[in-house]
Amino acid sequence: MSAVHKFDGGPILRYLALDPDYAPSPDESPIEFLKQHMSQLPPHLLILFNAHPKATPRARASVPAIKNRRCAYAATEPKSLDPDVLSKTDPGVWDLVNSERAQALTIRRPAVVDEDEAEADERDWASNEFQDGNKMHVGKIGELLAELEGERRRERERAVRRQVLVARAREEETLQEEEESSDEEEGGVSAGPERLRPDPAEEDIRRAIREQFISGLLTNVDYDKVDWEERWDPDDRDNEERWFDEEEES
Repeated sequence: MSAVHKFDGGPILRYLALDPDYAPSPDESPIEFLKQHMSQLPPHLLILFNAHPKATPRARASVPAIKNRRCAYAATEPKSLDPDVLSKTDPGVWDLVNSERAQALTIRRPAVVDEDEAEADERDWASNEFQDGNKMHVGKIGELLAELEGERRRERERAVRRQVLVARAREEETLQEEEESSDEEEGGVSAGPERLRPDPAEEDIRRAIREQFISGLLTNVDYDKVDWEERWDPDDRDNEERWFDEEEES
């Protein structure tokens, strides 16, 4: 039977040279304590909060420093946040991924029209209604009506194809204008090979997963390797170098 670790804020208070009755207490109000003192604590003490029942990944999301680290981690697009990876272990992500992809397919899937349905209707009308079902000339008239309906269908298909081609041409023209505008802003330097436009549905899925991760809602993600790791803090070296440069100039 594995031992249950109980949170003890004593080492943390001693490290910060704080009194045992200090408020906010790490034992009673861990989130408020982290908001005030997280930047002063090393990782080996921060990780002690994992044993605190009030310091869940979801609760820790309200700590600005932790939220910033999660945002920085998510921005690297790690494999651990890949929809196909997470959906294998997280039921909530599985529901999200399959729902979004199914909806996208429903929206994009063109309506399947039975090519012969309208033509068959014309034949049936000619056979059953025209001249009260008189068989004289009915066969030829039915074929003629079916042929006319087939031609109308083909014309509709040609019109749709023309609309698609026009829409694609406009989209390519817009993309070209955007690329030219971007090149002009960058001093005429080419931005490199053309990137494929991302799938909107997949982008929505990844965005939703990132938001759930930052909010601490994913159940099969190791938040500890992000929340307590200083490597995910914003890099302030540029600001420091800029400050030293200004000092030297003055």
